[in-house]
Amino acid sequence: MKKCILFLLFFISAIAMVSGQTAGSKFERISLGENHYTNSGIAVSPDGKYAAVSGTKHYPFFIYDWQNNTIVKEFNVGNWFAGSSVDYSQNGSYILLQQLHYVDFAPNKDRETNFEIIDANSGRTVKRFGDHHSVKISADESKAIALSGDVISIWDLPAGKKAGSFTVPEAANSISISPDGRHIAVSHRVSDNMAKQYPRLKNDRKARKHTTKYKQMISVYDAESYEKLFTIDSFFDIIYRLEYIQEGKGMLCLRPASSQRE
Repeated sequence: MKKCILFLLFFISAIAMVSGQTAGSKFERISLGENHYTNSGIAVSPDGKYAAVSGTKHYPFFIYDWQNNTIVKEFNVGNWFAGSSVDYSQNGSYILLQQLHYVDFAPNKDRETNFEIIDANSGRTVKRFGDHHSVKISADESKAIALSGDVISIWDLPAGKKAGSFTVPEAANSISISPDGRHIAVSHRVSDNMAKQYPRLKNDRKARKHTTKYKQMISVYDAESYEKLFTIDSFFDIIYRLEYIQEGKGMLCLRPASSQRE
């Protein structure tokens, strides 16, 4: 039985950019092999020529040439029952996979998962990260940074060897490295001492307790010395993802639409 996937939200935007069509004005159903499994993740290569597609139940990972409607490569990577999310590195040399889960009974709780960096051409596994919150590849593709617990580790690519690490007290879920590779942003929980530095919280024990329990902040570190440069003067709900934008002049912060109360 052929399983067809519909590129409505993820893939059609890429086709529209290449073909000049208005997003959503054209689409097609594409069959990826003789399988009856669900496809779980997709990413378009930086040059717009290929789509990397992951599937559930350990099904092979596809590199698909959408212009010629051809599967050009199949990789035995990831191998997670619920599949993985997919992300290309800046120049397309690597693909970053993040393990997905069918059911998450506590979506607003910290939970480390597994990551894998693979060579986009050969499918060779460059580095696996077990039980991590976040992994990112630098824009020049020379480094990977990874967050596990309170520790941020830096890894050389393609060697996959550890180049250094530093600790961020109360580190949470998300990290990002600036496009020039000089800065590392880290989300972290708010300590009581940090909350006391704000006049409106210093003498309000109830508000301070709420802040330390439900809010997070973002601090930026020097990528070479690991020295903390500054903390963004704002409180956020749980931060799921950090991304530098506008050539490092801004930052995208993905967080829930409303706070989770317990």
